[in-house]
Amino acid sequence: MKTVDSTNVHSIGYDKNEQLMIIELHDGTFYKFEKVPESVNIELFEDAFREDIFVKKVKYEYDFEVLKVLINV
Repeated sequence: MKTVDSTNVHSIGYDKNEQLMIIELHDGTFYKFEKVPESVNIELFEDAFREDIFVKKVKYEYDFEVLKVLINV
């Protein structure tokens, strides 16, 4: 996972073999996006993380599921 400078997104992980992107929000929520081409991941990070590209090219374009993370307290 790579930490990014964003108001909503905390970090992003990407597996190019599976074309799988994991997004962690600042509130601790994780989203798994499937079938995201490597070119989209590269575009997100060409200069610095671009939230507008994430919204336009990932958030509303690819199937996703919210991942549940259980933390023992």
